[in-house]
Amino acid sequence: MDVARMLREVILAHDSTRFVSAGVCDWDYQRYSWEEMSAKAFQSVDIAGYNYLLRHYDEDHNTYPDRIIMGTESFPQDVAKVWNYTEQHNFCIGDFVWTAIDYVGEAGLANNILTNGNEGNQQFMDWPWFNAWCGDIDLAGNKKPQSYLRDVVWRRSNIEMAVQPALRDGQKEKYTGWGWRREENHWTWDGHEGQPMTVRVYSRAPRVSLSLNGRFIGEQEVNRDNYEAIFTVNYEPGELVAKNLGSRAQAGARVFRTAGAPAKVVLKADRNQISASHNDLAYVSIEVQDKEGNLCPNAELPLKMEVSGAKAIVLGGNGNPTDMESFRSLTPKTFHGQALAIVQAQDESGTVTLKLSCEGLEGAEMNIEME
Repeated sequence: MDVARMLREVILAHDSTRFVSAGVCDWDYQRYSWEEMSAKAFQSVDIAGYNYLLRHYDEDHNTYPDRIIMGTESFPQDVAKVWNYTEQHNFCIGDFVWTAIDYVGEAGLANNILTNGNEGNQQFMDWPWFNAWCGDIDLAGNKKPQSYLRDVVWRRSNIEMAVQPALRDGQKEKYTGWGWRREENHWTWDGHEGQPMTVRVYSRAPRVSLSLNGRFIGEQEVNRDNYEAIFTVNYEPGELVAKNLGSRAQAGARVFRTAGAPAKVVLKADRNQISASHNDLAYVSIEVQDKEGNLCPNAELPLKMEVSGAKAIVLGGNGNPTDMESFRSLTPKTFHGQALAIVQAQDESGTVTLKLSCEGLEGAEMNIEME
C-alpha cells in the first residue's frame, strides 16, 4: 500500500482538483480473498474502481456504506445489467466498458468462433489477427453491433436492430467475455434466402413490432433486463422494419433495406479544411454503395487512392482485425463495405485532392483545403 500512497501524492502534487481512482481486478490478488484485499486496495483512493466485479457491489456497499464505486472495466455483454444497476444505486457513479475502440495488441481477445465440438474459448488468436477486436468502434471509426445496443441503454437512440444467421445443426458459437454475437446491422444476406435469421430489436419501449416487405411478422414485449425482443424471420431481400409500440416517449422505427450490387465509391470528410500544420488531420470515410445509396455491407473490394496538389501524407486502411496490409497503404480493401483515409498536412498551404477508384465502380474525389 506504500506504492499506492506514493502514487496518490504524485498525482495530487500535479493536480489537486481531481479525485483519485484505481481500477482493481480480483485476479490481481489471487493469493487473497476479495474481502481481505479490497479495503487495502482502495485505501488510498477517493473512488473505488471495480474491474468486472459487479457481483461485489451490494456486499461491499453494505460493508463500506461511504464508499463511492465506479465500474472501471466491464464486459460489452454486460452493458444493460451494469447500467441498470448504476442508474438504480446512487453510490455507483458510472461504468467504463473495455473498450471504446479497437486497439493493436491482445490479438483476438474478442474473437468469435463457430465449432461443432466442445472445446473451450480461445482467449487470443494467432496470425493474422493483430488487434483485440473488443471495441465498440473499429479501427476505422465504424460502430459495431454492441455500440447500437449501448445507444439504447444510454438513451441516445429509441430503437436499434441487429441480425444474426441461424447456426447449423450441432454448431455452437463461442466467444470470450469481451466478444459479441455474430450479428450485423443490415438486411443484406446473399446466399441465406429462405433460411431463418435471428432479429434482435433493442428498445426501451414496452413492446416492439416487426414487418418484412409490408407483411406483419409479429410483436413482442421487450425484456426489461436487456432491452431485447427477439424474432425469427426467414430471410428474403427487401425492407425489414422494427417499430416501437405503446410509448409516445419512445416512438421510433429502424429500417434495414437490402443493398443491391456495388455501384459507386462515396467519400465523406469530417472536415474539408484543416490547418497547414503537420499536427492537423482530416479523416475521410469511404463507403461502397449501391446505385440507390445503400451501404453494401458485404463488399470487400480493393481500392486505389491517388493524391495530387499540395504536399500532404495520405494513408488508408480498414477495421478488419485480420487484414495485415500496412496502415500507410494507398490500396486498402473495404471491410463491411467501408474503409478510411487520413490526410495529414505537411506545413504547406494549398489544396490536396484525394481520388478513389475501384474497378467496375463509379469513383469519387474530394478536396481538402490546408490553410
